[in-house]
Amino acid sequence: MSLDFICSEDTYNYVKKRCMDEGCRLKIGKGLVCHYVFDIEKYVKDNYPEKKTTDCLIICIWKEHKIIAVIELKNNSFDVDKIKHKFESIFEIVGDFIDVNSLNEYLKVPILLSKSLNGEYTKILDRTKIDIDDKKYPIIKEKCNSSLTTILKNYYD
Repeated sequence: MSLDFICSEDTYNYVKKRCMDEGCRLKIGKGLVCHYVFDIEKYVKDNYPEKKTTDCLIICIWKEHKIIAVIELKNNSFDVDKIKHKFESIFEIVGDFIDVNSLNEYLKVPILLSKSLNGEYTKILDRTKIDIDDKKYPIIKEKCNSSLTTILKNYYD
């Protein structure tokens, strides 16, 4: 299995080593066949300045799944509607990174990492779904410093 990755000079310039922002990060973990972490925030700023953005885009293979993970990192409180809009906005431009004809082969994974996940935000997030390609996906919520492979195992194994 391989990624249908569009590695043009335009997208390759946005590859980065880790997904981290202001003390909150996503560890990659073990078990990914290959992975690319993109600075989607910088890419959107340079190419779609009118769009809201998340912090990272990760394209990888895990077990028999091709994965597109869109990551939002939060230190403090957040607005659930803004988070939902950011995820939907980024999934609209994923075709810049992956061959559009193969997008249906990918599992779409919106992940919110936060230092605090409690109270009313958690209840609202549990009911919130992201609309991608006429399908509804839940927002996976985890604490900062979680591992992508652990998250995938917990939700998709």
